Amino acid sequence: MLTTIAVTFAVAATTAPDALAQLRASTPGIRTHQTPSGQISRVFGKPMNAAGTPSLSAASFIETHGRVWELDPMDLTLTDPMDGLPLMHDPVTGLPKFRRFRYAQTSDGLPVVDASLTLLVQATDGTAVVLAAADVRAIPEGWQPVRRTPTDASAAARLAAASVLGTDAVVVGTPQPCVYAGTTDQLMEPRSALEFVATRSVPGLPGYAKRRLVVDATNGTVLHDEDMILHCGSVSTLATTAMGDITGTVSGRTNNGWSAWECDDTVTVPLPWA
Repeated sequence: MLTTIAVTFAVAATTAPDALAQLRASTPGIRTHQTPSGQISRVFGKPMNAAGTPSLSAASFIETHGRVWELDPMDLTLTDPMDGLPLMHDPVTGLPKFRRFRYAQTSDGLPVVDASLTLLVQATDGTAVVLAAADVRAIPEGWQPVRRTPTDASAAARLAAASVLGTDAVVVGTPQPCVYAGTTDQLMEPRSALEFVATRSVPGLPGYAKRRLVVDATNGTVLHDEDMILHCGSVSTLATTAMGDITGTVSGRTNNGWSAWECDDTVTVPLPWA
């Protein structure tokens, strides 16, 4: 379920530096982490924007501090349940310690590819926001996407798929209009785009391929090409490995208790169903 948030609290700052200064002033002692490009990717360390319920706290944080990432409430669409996704249930009470509120970034009603804001909110010992994790894109104010008709979008998708996978490529489903503004590590100016999955051949046969493509809606240029098949083994044994069984063991590292990761020991455990 997608829900657009529009709750009014205090007046937010108008620029990102002002918004960050406002956040630091309202919650002394908070910590932040930046990406190599200089974007604030994490805000944590102190309780923030406690309101009557976790959902109100999340909405309050977005309204008052969303401009840290140059976001307005209407730029975000909630993709978690309205009251948040329950996390870290107490083994005694069965109640969640936190609720997660994940929002997809949008621009003029279109999704911004791979862009989101996630808030972690207390659910038992208060209702404050304790973590904001952002992977968003800067969309200039007033920028408007170009929208293509479904017929033109399908034609553009078929041409782009053929340029990547050859004439046997098949577009799966309907190309979705979106906005592409780069990746976390390589930002770019926003482009009107189409997102879709393209395949070639069928699973189990030589040459099978499955790609997630994002193409420019105006000229068909491929902006993002993601292989959706996980290949195992070296290049020389790729075909053999892909068609046969893989032997070995799979394990993972995890905490051995219910506390925060800093408090419990980290141990290696088997993953029998991996």
